Amino acid sequence: MMRSLEPAARTDAEAERRLRRVGPVTLGVTIPRRWVRDWKARPGAPVRLRRTADGAVVVRLSGEPAIPNGARISVVPGASDDQLLRHLVAAYIRGAPRIMVDQRPRMTAAARQVVHAFLQRTVQTEIVEEAPDRVVLQDVTDSEALPSTQLLQRLGAMVLELHRRAAEVSAAAPMVPPVDWDRLDDEVDRYAWMAERRVRQRIEQGGSGPNELWDPVSTLLIARALERSADHAVRLGDTGSRLAEVALPDAVRQVLRDQQAQAVGVLAEALELLRPGASDADRVIDAAEAVRRATETIQERGAAGNPAGSTPPVADGWVRIFLQSVERTAAYAMDIAEVVLDRDAGAVLPSRPPERSAGGHSTHPYPTGREGGK
Repeated sequence: MMRSLEPAARTDAEAERRLRRVGPVTLGVTIPRRWVRDWKARPGAPVRLRRTADGAVVVRLSGEPAIPNGARISVVPGASDDQLLRHLVAAYIRGAPRIMVDQRPRMTAAARQVVHAFLQRTVQTEIVEEAPDRVVLQDVTDSEALPSTQLLQRLGAMVLELHRRAAEVSAAAPMVPPVDWDRLDDEVDRYAWMAERRVRQRIEQGGSGPNELWDPVSTLLIARALERSADHAVRLGDTGSRLAEVALPDAVRQVLRDQQAQAVGVLAEALELLRPGASDADRVIDAAEAVRRATETIQERGAAGNPAGSTPPVADGWVRIFLQSVERTAAYAMDIAEVVLDRDAGAVLPSRPPERSAGGHSTHPYPTGREGGK
């Protein structure tokens, strides 16, 4: 069992006041005495006001951003390594700037190993204190140094490179050096977790920063679509290398490569939409849906209509897995484009309705659900 101990939520997080006239055209509101004491505020101290999209007003002491509470994770007898890692990731994503892991009377070597494995899978989290019964971690990043817009572009570039590596393996597996897919996937996870952590921080601070292109919800949707697309890149690389070792008709191999190349191409187009000023999300959505439909048709027909018995039975399963990941890659590209489309208001519709799939669903709203989920 694992216990995550954090300070209880404040019961005085809200207060009701009436607006008062403080000038000919100016209104003001008083701040509760308890809040003033917690802030250590003084008359004349500068404050920053910001209005959010939902109508809330955020008041913050200048130069004093909101900082979440630290987290404490106590390892109790019988706790598994997976439980400890899950709680560490949860505390990190919640935005805790400082995480203390303790175990009495002293931490086991296994628990310390999990902590070090966690450090390798996060960006700029360091050990700042270590004792026989505890380890204290602290985030040493500057949250303003890498805006969410650049973070998503960095994450997207890593995912696209992972897919391109998988395509190389599928095209010429025996000639490609072995790839450490787990390490590459962990690298993507590092930035995906950082993006989720940044979302939490932005929400705590009242919304997006001045240099942010994406609101917190859009950032989270894009980051999760990219992280899951990376999982399918790993599966495509692993499955592609296995298919290279079995006898497949050249026509089947070519169909698989073509579908994979189209899925990677539409993912690259979706990532271009993350750049400032990018548009044409509709075209990317239509292209991604076309790849999805074609891939599903190939699966239904049995690997491009391949005659029964012309491929080894073991290959049939790998072909299905391969095509499923190709379809998922296109679906996540479509999810990213739909987030862009949802953000952009005032779009000019095409002269004719978008094509519908055989099932009668339009490409928007989502035929597969948000984040590629069926």
